[in-house]
Amino acid sequence: MRALLMKEFGGEAARDAAEDAMSAALHRIWSKIDAFEPERASLRTWFYVIARNRLRSRRKAERNHLLAAELDLLHSVAEADDAEGDRLPSARVLALESSISRLRGLQREIILADLEAGGVAEASELARAFDTSTNTIYVTRSKARRQLREWIVESETRGGRS
Repeated sequence: MRALLMKEFGGEAARDAAEDAMSAALHRIWSKIDAFEPERASLRTWFYVIARNRLRSRRKAERNHLLAAELDLLHSVAEADDAEGDRLPSARVLALESSISRLRGLQREIILADLEAGGVAEASELARAFDTSTNTIYVTRSKARRQLREWIVESETRGGRS
């Protein structure tokens, strides 16, 4: 069961998460055994679905935490002085922060992965992580970047900047 969960959610890196999910699933099964309906599915299937859903919830929480951390980082960069004592234009950083938070789904995930990588995250790794093709990653990244540019320009224009 652990190997199947690890394969679905990222291989060896997901070992601890898979074990936590299996432990939580076992606890839930133990406490809700009266709700088990053998005519609907086997106990093994029920266990797997509970564990998989726990992993999905954990992954979503981690992505949301990553988004918050990235936005905090962008905000702190806007406030920090660089080596020359100049300040990064905080309005632009705030526009980027706001724009990233407006992206949805795979677009936001790819942009966040790029930020985490400090440039461009490997498309093949993203494709495996999100169970899609590398072409989808390239196209989605391009659309996300185009959308971010539009929103940032729009924000700067509204703010009286050109």
